[in-house]
Amino acid sequence: MTKRASDQLVFDELWIEDRLYKIKITDEENQQVENRFSVKQVLYIDVDSEVDYSDERTPPETKSNAKIFLGYQVDNKRKYFPINIQPEDLPQYSVA
Repeated sequence: MTKRASDQLVFDELWIEDRLYKIKITDEENQQVENRFSVKQVLYIDVDSEVDYSDERTPPETKSNAKIFLGYQVDNKRKYFPINIQPEDLPQYSVA
């Protein structure tokens, strides 16, 4: 559930260990919201595709033991929200 509206908060990346992913954000009706949401709206975040990033970008450094981080911008500052689930416990989907 969001604490701010989309004009103040932008979700834009997901780190799983040392891999960076582009994300897709949907609402409760599975409609893509593309960073247009309101305060206290429930959002669902899914991996869209892996991003080939430069050596200048590195996974977030935090004091958390989490291996998954949701990257976002609030008030023009980059922040990361730790997700306390192990990568091997994530659901696996196949498009085949």
